[in-house]
Amino acid sequence: MASFYLDENVSSVLAVLLRLLGNDVLTTEQLGNKGATDVAQLLTALRTDRVLVSHNRVHMEMLAEAWQAFAPAWNVSPTPCYPGLLVIPDGNRLPTTDAARVIHDLASAESLTGRFLNWKRALGWRDFG
Repeated sequence: MASFYLDENVSSVLAVLLRLLGNDVLTTEQLGNKGATDVAQLLTALRTDRVLVSHNRVHMEMLAEAWQAFAPAWNVSPTPCYPGLLVIPDGNRLPTTDAARVIHDLASAESLTGRFLNWKRALGWRDFG
């Protein structure tokens, strides 16, 4: 199964549900990263080789865009690969049990390495951009 790192704005209930589905999950609180910047959260996910899960679409889209743009701009080739980034709606727009299922189903069906995905109720998972 997949390994996930949940941003501090993601419910700890989601961590429990993903673990029950057989996934390896760490949370911001478990690693003592509560209050860390989004950049620090992304780096923690990278260093622990985990897919980052967040509700913060605006900031994560900006980080995803920067990740893809900076390597070529700095002549880093190939662009370093990232374990993955998933943005899901908060519990008011997507119940936590549903979020666990769509995340688990996606990770079970395909590799998330190097992917930056946003989940929308009407469309499902979509690449950023």
